[in-house]
Amino acid sequence: MGLADNLIQAMITLGAVVLGFTLGQFAEWLKSSNSEKKKAKSLQALIDLEVAKNISQVSAYWDKVLTSNDDLLDEDGDFKSVSLANFVATNPFPVLSLIAWRANLGEIASVYTVKEMEKLWGTAR
Repeated sequence: MGLADNLIQAMITLGAVVLGFTLGQFAEWLKSSNSEKKKAKSLQALIDLEVAKNISQVSAYWDKVLTSNDDLLDEDGDFKSVSLANFVATNPFPVLSLIAWRANLGEIASVYTVKEMEKLWGTAR
């Protein structure tokens, strides 16, 4: 074997190593990207469920307020302050959950866009 053959063999070996490394890195990036997307979707689903639960609880509470007693409203349909205050004192407002928000606070900004966060917080313009 001559010097040219050894050089060609070395170049092929080096090319194979570079190609193998590049393909390995690409596969790792693909796996990581898919994992991040799944994690983001799971976190979004968790936050969306928590928000929906809180909205449901508040809605149920106010439905209870409105249907509980006609003494809460005057002839014009406005709330009587004393009756409403008494109702609220005897029927406490539901405790809203913030567990998912607090547990994932550092990751929320990378999962939601600003517009999505504004919508979730009810501050959408």
